[in-house]
Amino acid sequence: MRRWILSLATVALTGCFLTARTDVRTYYVLHPDGVPTQAPQGPILGLVQVRNLDAAAVYEKFQIVVRQSPYQLRYSDVSVWAVKPSDMFSDQIAKALIETNSFAGVTRELFEARPEFFIGGELEALELYDSEDVWFAHLAITLYLSRFDDGRRIWSMRFDERSPVSTRSFAHGVRVLSELVGLAAGQMVAELGSLDLPRTTVAEPHDPVMPTRPKLLPERRDREPIFVPEGDRTDEPGGPPPSLTPLPGEEEPRP
Repeated sequence: MRRWILSLATVALTGCFLTARTDVRTYYVLHPDGVPTQAPQGPILGLVQVRNLDAAAVYEKFQIVVRQSPYQLRYSDVSVWAVKPSDMFSDQIAKALIETNSFAGVTRELFEARPEFFIGGELEALELYDSEDVWFAHLAITLYLSRFDDGRRIWSMRFDERSPVSTRSFAHGVRVLSELVGLAAGQMVAELGSLDLPRTTVAEPHDPVMPTRPKLLPERRDREPIFVPEGDRTDEPGGPPPSLTPLPGEEEPRP
C-alpha cells in the first residue's frame, strides 16, 4: 500500500515539474540587423529628442499579441517582451538616427541641453497574425518630426507592412518583426535625409540612446598646497606675504 502511494506521489511530482518547465517564460527584444546609411549631404544641424511613442491599448502590455482575426486576439503568457513595446521601438528609432548620423545630436531624455527637434508618433500594431496555415508578422507605425520650440510639424511618415513567418514559432516571429522594424527605420532615415533643413558637415558627439546623468568633473587644482615651516608662518600679524609655488612653465616670483 505504501509503495503504491509513493508511486502516485512520484508521478504527481513529475507531472508538476514537467508543467513548470513548459510554463517558463521566454523574453524577447527587437533587434534589427542594420539600417541603410544616410545620404551624403550630412546630418541635420541640431539636437533631436526621440520621445516614447504612443501605443494603442492593445499593445501596451508585455505579452506578445497573436491576432487571429480583426475581432479576436490572444496574449502569450510565456512568450513576452523584455521591454514595453512602445519604449523598445523608440529606442530602436534613436539607435538608427545615431548610427546613420541623421542629426548632429540624438537623445532620449531632456537634460540641460535644449533640443531643436523632437520625434514622436504612434505604435499602431506590433503583432503576429495566426491565419491557421501560416503566421504573419505585422508592424504599423506613424512617425513625425516637429520643432521643439513651437511644435510645428516638419515631416511625417506611415509604415504598415506584413511579412510571412516561415516557422510558426515566437522566435522566428520576433525575428521577422525585427526585420520590419529595420525597414521602417530605413524609410525614416531616407526621408529625413531628403528634407531641406540646415546641415553640418561634421557630426557632433551624439548622446546615448539611454543617457545617464552627466558625471561631474573632478575639482581642478591649479596649485599644489604649500607647506610652510612653523617658523615662517604668515598667518601672524605683520608676517611676510605668502609665496605661491609656481606652476610648470611659469617664472619664479621676483623678490
